[in-house]
Amino acid sequence: MQDVARHTTDSQLKTRRNKTRIRNRTGMKKVILLLAITVLAYTATFSQEKSEIMNQDQSGLEIALDDYHWKNRVLVLFASSRENEQYKTQWDEFAADEDGLSERDIVLISIFDQGKSRINGQEITAVSTETIKQRLGESGSRFTVILIGKDGTTKLRKHEILSVVELYRTIDSMPMRQREMRDRTSGSEDGGS
Repeated sequence: MQDVARHTTDSQLKTRRNKTRIRNRTGMKKVILLLAITVLAYTATFSQEKSEIMNQDQSGLEIALDDYHWKNRVLVLFASSRENEQYKTQWDEFAADEDGLSERDIVLISIFDQGKSRINGQEITAVSTETIKQRLGESGSRFTVILIGKDGTTKLRKHEILSVVELYRTIDSMPMRQREMRDRTSGSEDGGS
């Protein structure tokens, strides 16, 4: 009698285990299916965005931030458009002292959500714009000023107007800039060689 009861209990346990396995497999299938759908949706969205970028007018300069590595400091202004009030104010602030920007080897890139982005006033391609946005983690819809040093690292990031005084103070305190100033001073003392 005990054997029959034990056999029934064992049989019931096996049935429960099988049902649990089936539920687990079904649940796993649902997770895998959901994951596959998510990946497909992301891929489709990414492909569509890339296609839209590629279909945009590709006139303008093709640039990358790496083009300025060890040559220039890069100042990137992000704004929704050239009509953004903060952008206009910031542009006027920098345009008022072109000599100071030039002395510090600064190139100025303006990245817009709407309209053509620019480097030192010249239009750049939509692909260049998107690459810079992705590299710096900015969309362009929020006003942002980013200073990138000659070494390629971000030195300053602000979401408000940056005065030339603060910009120059930041740059002039950098070891590379200190060395440049010493070299220029000793070069002029040596007869400008």
